[in-house]
Amino acid sequence: MEIELNEIEKEFSNYIQRLENNFDDLLSNKAEEYDQPLYLLKTYYFYMSFIADKKLLNKRHHTDKILCAKTSTDIFGIYNCLKSGLIYQALVIFRGLVETNVTTQFIYQDYNYRSQLYYNHKYMEKYQQYSKNPDSVPNYEVETIKKKYHEIKHKYQYNRQWYTKLLRNIIKKNKELEKKYPNPSIRAMADVAGMLQEYDSMYSAMSKATHGSALLEHLFIQDNRLTTSPYFEKSWFNSILGLSIQNGHNVLKTILEHDKSIDTMYIEFSNELLFYALFQGSD
Repeated sequence: MEIELNEIEKEFSNYIQRLENNFDDLLSNKAEEYDQPLYLLKTYYFYMSFIADKKLLNKRHHTDKILCAKTSTDIFGIYNCLKSGLIYQALVIFRGLVETNVTTQFIYQDYNYRSQLYYNHKYMEKYQQYSKNPDSVPNYEVETIKKKYHEIKHKYQYNRQWYTKLLRNIIKKNKELEKKYPNPSIRAMADVAGMLQEYDSMYSAMSKATHGSALLEHLFIQDNRLTTSPYFEKSWFNSILGLSIQNGHNVLKTILEHDKSIDTMYIEFSNELLFYALFQGSD
């Protein structure tokens, strides 16, 4: 039985046919123009995969593994967004990558305590989830969650971030920090971790992208016309590429340096990849 299309269905069907004939080729051709920077970004993702497959982090705390996994997958996500001309979406992921870098530097200032604090916060989150909806938590986990919650709850502020109580105490002990930060925040964490300049130059701008700032209207409005087309632009590519690898390198370097049993050649090679991305990839 042949289905008759109405007017809008016919118009949309014709539109799809015209678009599909050219879209994949256009996307592929544009991506080829940025083949070198895209390759550099993908290469660093592969390097982090290489480190994981070398099992260098197998004996490390689960916090290290989580931070590395999040970093590497963020880089791969940014790569795929840029390859598809999705600069706005790449910036959103990049914001999370910067946050992971800040978190890593903060944790490593007092590694033994803060790595455990970061990891154990999952029990706070699971307990909060169980309290709101008991059916959402498997029965075999309930006893462990309750036990861990009562053991660690004094270290956290309920229904807040893993760092909220710790960072609040740090701020209260420093008059300069207390003047700047009435409440704990990622920016306050960056300040404590010695990353305030990096935060202000990268994270703040990306937060505007995440929250839909009109600052990036040129990605969606061209010649006063709405466009949902992929957007490729050299300066954006080179900036996001270099900064992504820089943040990835900082996370990996911090973690690898902490383990003296790991050969420094792995850190040095990561630094070489970063150097090439920053100084060669923009040519």
